[in-house]
Amino acid sequence: MLLAVMTPGEVARPKYHQNLSPEFCVRPPSLGQLNAPVAPEVSIIIPVFNKIEFTHKCLDALRRHTPGGSYEVIVWDNGSTDTTRAVLERQCATDPAVRYFRSEENLGFVGGNNAAVQHARGEFLVFLNNDTEPQPGWLEALLQTAQ
Repeated sequence: MLLAVMTPGEVARPKYHQNLSPEFCVRPPSLGQLNAPVAPEVSIIIPVFNKIEFTHKCLDALRRHTPGGSYEVIVWDNGSTDTTRAVLERQCATDPAVRYFRSEENLGFVGGNNAAVQHARGEFLVFLNNDTEPQPGWLEALLQTAQ
């Protein structure tokens, strides 16, 4: 598991990838979101390539064990060829905390993270592998250490 907390200024920006064509879910804000702060405290970045069963368990654990409203999840799909795209597009449409982006080329773990950072809005960045299953209190303990 790779888990790191950094402020956005500490992350190197990737060079432009000519074949990069991210897709993402766009939905109007709900009434509850209209009064919410624009930026979440934490952006949780998860690069994926296939293995939707791992990604599903990771997102489910995040939903169960992460305080609502304090985070956004950015899933960067490195061109998965299984059902990852369809499943995550459905998830994105129903879960306002999840944002889905896709590249047609596999940028690898580091490249996927660097591309996803471009879309992060949080003060802190947390990088997770898609086979991570966070436990209760995980984010609070991490933020307490970082602050």
